Amino acid sequence: MERFFRPLLGVCVAALGLTAAHVQAQATAQAYPNRQIQMIVTGPPGGGSDLVARQMAQALSVGLAQPVIVVNKPGGGGVIAHDFVAKSAPDGYTIFLATSGHPVHPYLHKKLPYDAQKDFVPIAKIGGAPFYLMASAGTGVKTLVDFKAYVARTPDKVSFAVADPTTWMATSVFLSAMRMKDALLVNFKGTGPAMNDVAAGHVPFFIVPAATVLPFRGSGRVLVVGAASSKRSALFPEVPTLEEQGTKVESEVWYCLLAPANTPEAVLDRLSAEVEKALRQPELVDKLRVSAIEPAVVTRQQFTAFMKEEHTRAREWAKEAKPEAQ
Repeated sequence: MERFFRPLLGVCVAALGLTAAHVQAQATAQAYPNRQIQMIVTGPPGGGSDLVARQMAQALSVGLAQPVIVVNKPGGGGVIAHDFVAKSAPDGYTIFLATSGHPVHPYLHKKLPYDAQKDFVPIAKIGGAPFYLMASAGTGVKTLVDFKAYVARTPDKVSFAVADPTTWMATSVFLSAMRMKDALLVNFKGTGPAMNDVAAGHVPFFIVPAATVLPFRGSGRVLVVGAASSKRSALFPEVPTLEEQGTKVESEVWYCLLAPANTPEAVLDRLSAEVEKALRQPELVDKLRVSAIEPAVVTRQQFTAFMKEEHTRAREWAKEAKPEAQ
């Protein structure tokens, strides 16, 4: 009889443990959030990530019934912001507006104070947008034919602004497609400052998401040469793709929310659900599309699988491109 009750007792204890864990998870989800949440952004105010972050923060503040504030931590090509989030308490009160540059970080730096995969956990994908080849108005480069002529005429003056791993990778993909190896890459602390220097004529070219271009549209200071996508954007219908102009280049920036590793599942599920709810609201959808970002409503499981694929893609890109780590 004693031998019968011992296993049964073990099963009961285990069941009680699972029930207690489930109750705790529910309690955590119900109590969260009870104070302000900070959303960390890699770039300074005015950049593409900053614009997306502020739109999402406003929508999440309503859904979560707590303030979600945007905190800009530029510098180090995004390393400063990444490291801050990785070392933050995994309680859901620090979340990270990351981009497609996140999986690229390990291949652009000789040593990082965090692990891009192990120290972060996916929350939700927000959306994506194509990159555009931009030129300072002083170059006179309006088409890809103009760009090729500029390179042939002044090969020692071809330089591109790069502001983070996202623009670094997009520029690398473009230069590879154009079979260009000697272009100079000029580093900036964010897409906003980089775009200002391109508009001022200090750097001739920049490959950047449309959201960063918008404030300069119609200013006469920059020229939109072409889209690195398979089809034209509804926001810039007059701008042909680079493929239409003779060179196939496809490069997209995507935006997402991550949290520090070990953040409770219940908290991640709550955040993911609120993002999904926000992305179904016409007001936010319109704001994102005005910034040339197509919203992406996917489950957290789907986004987790997507992130694994992107880390693999970044690793394969690094093997082929062989970027010089800083």
